[in-house]
Amino acid sequence: MEEYEKRKIKDCIYNIQDKLEAIKNEISLNKPYKYYILEKIEPIIIDAKCIKSICESEDN
Repeated sequence: MEEYEKRKIKDCIYNIQDKLEAIKNEISLNKPYKYYILEKIEPIIIDAKCIKSICESEDN
């Protein structure tokens, strides 16, 4: 794995952690806002797909 790939994966992980923390905070409210949670889920999915794509690349 190339260094730039490692950096990209780390960036994705930090983004995922940040979004998960936001979801966790929202869930702790009396009336969590579902649309806000969906807003945070989409970038998580994109980052997860990015990590998957890097790991599936043929130049392992």
